[in-house]
Amino acid sequence: MTTSNQADHGELSFDHWRDEATRAVIPLDYQCDTAKRFSGHICAQSVGGIQLARLQATPHAVKRTTSIIQSAKENHVIFNWLISGNCLAKQDGNETQFGQQSMWICDASRYYDLEFPDQFELVSMALPKSRLGTYHTNFDSLTVTELNRQSEVTGFVQGHLTKLVNHAPFVSSLMADRVAKATMEWVMMLLSEQWAAVGSRLSHSQMSIVMRVKQSIALWASNPELTGNDVAEHIGVSTRYINQLLNEEGMSLSRMIWLYRTQKAAEMLSDSQNLHRTISDIAYSTGFNDVAHFSRLFKKHFNVTPSQYRQHAERTSTALEH
Repeated sequence: MTTSNQADHGELSFDHWRDEATRAVIPLDYQCDTAKRFSGHICAQSVGGIQLARLQATPHAVKRTTSIIQSAKENHVIFNWLISGNCLAKQDGNETQFGQQSMWICDASRYYDLEFPDQFELVSMALPKSRLGTYHTNFDSLTVTELNRQSEVTGFVQGHLTKLVNHAPFVSSLMADRVAKATMEWVMMLLSEQWAAVGSRLSHSQMSIVMRVKQSIALWASNPELTGNDVAEHIGVSTRYINQLLNEEGMSLSRMIWLYRTQKAAEMLSDSQNLHRTISDIAYSTGFNDVAHFSRLFKKHFNVTPSQYRQHAERTSTALEH
């Protein structure tokens, strides 16, 4: 029998925030500018297998890294509702700036990162994929895509989540599974509208091609000889056709390849286990064959050089250890 429970934590230091937020939703790598005062508050619920938390905090960033993913016991889709503040979200080569009242999902089985430059309030919910498989199995086309704010369903979802956050402690063990099922049905109703909107532009077979392109890039991006033509040949369609499909997402095949490599390099630069490796070594291992070209693309994407990115990650890691 599944029960519901709640934990409401007072104002937290960054160390306590990291620990409590991990328990409240899913494990993530947390980074914060320790030169500035951090303040955070978490109200966490668990209802019928759904992890739900309302989080309020000062600026910081989080990442779902490869090492964390590999240790996960279950895959989740993370549904986020940004009540106030701003967030820059990145996953699968997509990058979106979200503002107040935005809603989006992340797939916790793959790398993603979220940057909160301002004080924010966020409702975040971890939905087990094993439960969502009943409704839908392909979430790739919707990761870090803003869900329709104008939909009639949006208001019902937000109202439901608001009540759930406030009243979860009063949900009996007999009702917990029903409430969890109702929650997933509301969320999936909203996602279904988005799938329909995407589907109006791309057919099911076209979306399947885009997904296969992303999978192929993830598999072979470390090969510096990889080109868009190689990906297209493996998929069995022309490069031109793939670019036409990717254009619906504001993307191109060549940009998707270098974005994946750049994000993979950033992940490695921020991993303390790679401190012995030079930036050149990391650049080559992620598929770049020209370090200067890698540095230009990296700065274009992250607005800092690879060395600056690594130094910030090292300072954050050292601060957390102390």
